[in-house]
Amino acid sequence: MRESFSSREKYTGAMHEEDLLGTVSREKYLASLGKTGKSAGEYVPYSRAVELVRASQKGDPTNPDRPLAKDLRIGVIEALEERGVLKPGEEDRVKYFTAVGTHLDVFHKTDAFIEFENPKTRHRDMVTLDISLKSGDVKRDEGARADVILTDVPDPDTEEDAYLIKVDELAERIADYITNPPAEREARKTA
Repeated sequence: MRESFSSREKYTGAMHEEDLLGTVSREKYLASLGKTGKSAGEYVPYSRAVELVRASQKGDPTNPDRPLAKDLRIGVIEALEERGVLKPGEEDRVKYFTAVGTHLDVFHKTDAFIEFENPKTRHRDMVTLDISLKSGDVKRDEGARADVILTDVPDPDTEEDAYLIKVDELAERIADYITNPPAEREARKTA
């Protein structure tokens, strides 16, 4: 992580997103984007933006390299297992995708998403994430569009206990969205 993580001096939202959520492979992203006929500054529809992100990950979505991403994924797996939605050995059904700096981030306000390949419905259930440097609860009507807004994430190096509590809280919220999706998310899936 960057030196200024704790102090937040000159620490921008983009730096925060990259540090905690990771980035896509720029080469893969630009190659995939080029196939759409769109440029970096042009609007890309939501479903296409999601596909670009899926095709542009640097690594394995079942093993993210950023600690927060990895910890959230593990927390979601544990929460889904506790609910009986996911069985031991099915961990690969939960995937993490970063969208930092992509069209999904810029135009659709989604920094990352957790995807669950639901064996019962055969659908990919997706919970969108947006991270913010703002403190407190950021509401969807305050410009946030993601399902779960990540705020006040403690530095795991200096506040390990608080960080783990926050990750558990966020993982439970993500699992809640997977097991009890709000109606507006269902409508967005069909749009």
